[in-house]
Parts: sequence; structure tokens; C-alpha cells
Amino acid sequence: MQQQESPRDMESQVRGADPKTAVLIRHVGIGDLVWHLPYIRAVAAASRNGKVSVIAAPSTRAKDILAAEDCIDDVILYDRNPRRHEGRKGHHRGFAGLRRFARELERYQFERIFLFSRRYHHGILAWLAKIPTRIGFGTNLRQRVFLNQPPFISKYEGAGVGIYEEATALMIAHGIVPAAIVPRMKVPAAELAFGQDFIAKLPRPTVCFAIGTSEKHKHWGDERYGALAAELVARGYGVVLLGGPGEEDSARRIVAGVPEAQRAAVQPFTRGTIMQTAGILLAADGCVGNDTGVINMAAATGKPAICLLGKRPLLLHDPAIHCLDGVALNQLAVKDALAAVTSGISPGR
Repeated sequence: MQQQESPRDMESQVRGADPKTAVLIRHVGIGDLVWHLPYIRAVAAASRNGKVSVIAAPSTRAKDILAAEDCIDDVILYDRNPRRHEGRKGHHRGFAGLRRFARELERYQFERIFLFSRRYHHGILAWLAKIPTRIGFGTNLRQRVFLNQPPFISKYEGAGVGIYEEATALMIAHGIVPAAIVPRMKVPAAELAFGQDFIAKLPRPTVCFAIGTSEKHKHWGDERYGALAAELVARGYGVVLLGGPGEEDSARRIVAGVPEAQRAAVQPFTRGTIMQTAGILLAADGCVGNDTGVINMAAATGKPAICLLGKRPLLLHDPAIHCLDGVALNQLAVKDALAAVTSGISPGR
């Protein structure tokens, strides 16, 4: 007669399976989340039930973007350092907030955590949350004290954005992926349909302008955007101005830079959801702008994206992104942006 498994035996088998896993993303931008998408999926594939929980700042819009993913258990918002323009204090600010958030995480009973971070206090957070296996960059000794699953990685020193490069290095070091993966985001059919309907009356090619920014010195300038829009519309392009509610005035000034008879070819979009923005990007033919979050989203939908970068680290992770750099952003000429758009963005790209 076959002996039945006891509850203890069954629990042991579950514990011996792929671990219940969390992933923490340190950086707070939408682009930062997009960079990590392939690695979130890869970690999930090696975790309990093929799923993972993601810990991220509210400003990454993780709850909205990750709702399209089938490998997510939970999205847990870590509200430690809001962006300056938000004008508020984070709920998990300081050591008291860290301890409070650790108690929140402890209730999930995670068995493993990947910390996409160089910050030692994230190691402390995982330790306080009593997560047995703690994996992180370990680029400094203080962080390594609270990590217990090497190998560690070295700090990235190249010309590109280090966030993606270090995330890639961690995944390769731990055998999660064999090589770098270009980020791609999932856009639900309903959001794509919204985007197609939104641009249906605009000329093609339709180019999205990523006009938003969390810091004024990273904005190319309404006058320049208006001049670029006018040049593109004169060449038969349609233009969508993508931003948030804070960019409404900016969008109006950009539209005013286009001759009145041609303004129907320019359509602002500043009051929708982040996934409606993704739908528009997927439906359009390409994107240009200084908002690296939207630029990364555009590239992650497979569309050509031209980043008005200025003197900042390059976006080297995706061949769909072309960076205009080398001079300060306020010295970047309209003619150079125009040449990049007309040479790089065409219908059906």
C-alpha cells in the first residue's frame, strides 16, 4: 500500500522548489523599470510558479506597466525618495520608514530577493525583512555585509547608462540569462487600439514628441520643439505631443510654434494613462524627445527613438535608440533633430 505524504513532507517539497522571489529596483524613473523588464521575466521564470514580486518606487508606474505581464505576483511600492518636483516626503523615508517597510515585506515570506542596487541600505532592508537569500550588486563592502549569495559584480565605468549594464551583469553572473537582452514591453490590445484611434486622422509618418521631464535643465525647450514640429508638418508628418498634466502649457506653446493652417497635424496628449501613451507609441512610427522614460518606452515597443540627450550618459542598450549628444542640450540645433527624424523615422517602421 502506497504511503501518503504528510503535510510536513509536502511543505518540504514546496520549499525545495523554485523560491518565492522578490525583485527590488532602486531607480525611480519609468525608463529604469523598462530597462529591467527582460530581467524581471527571467528571474520570474526561475521562481515559484513562474512569478515574481516587484518592489519599486511609485514614480516608475510599475503597477500600470507590469499589469500587462503574466509573471507578476505583486507590485509593492517602496515610497522612500519621491522626485523633487513632487514636493512631498516619502512614506518610507529614513531609517524608521525602512524598518516599517521591512515589516511589510516580512509578511510576504519571500525566500529570495534580487536587489538591482548598489545601495547598502537595500541590503539592510532585505536582512530586516528576514529574506534568507539576498542577492545584489555588491559593488561596495558595506552592501556585501548584508548580502549572502555571491558572485558580486563590479561597478560599470563605461560611456552608457550604468543601470542597465549593471543589471545585465548581475543576471549573467548568477546564470539567470546568458547575455544581455534588449528590453521589450507588452502593450495590451485595448491600448494599441486606443493609440491607433488617436492618431487615425494624423498624417503619416506620425512622430511622437517626448516633451516631459522631471528637471527643467533636461528639457530641450518649447520654442525648439515648436520649430521642429513646424518643419516636420511642412514635410507631411503628423506629430503627437506626449507628456503629463504638467506639460499642458508646454504643449500649447509648442502647438503655437506651428503655422495656424497646419496645426491640425499636431495633437497633444497630456491627460491619459501611461499605457495609453504606450499604445500611441506602438501605433505611431517613431519618437523624438528629451524624456528618456518615454524614449525607452518607444524603443521597447520596437519603434525608432531619437533621444535629445545633451551631455549625459548614452543609451546604448537598444539599437532602436539614436542619441543626439556631444553638446549641451540648449545648444542642440533644430536642424540636427530634423535630420535625425527624417532619416530615421518613416511609415511602418
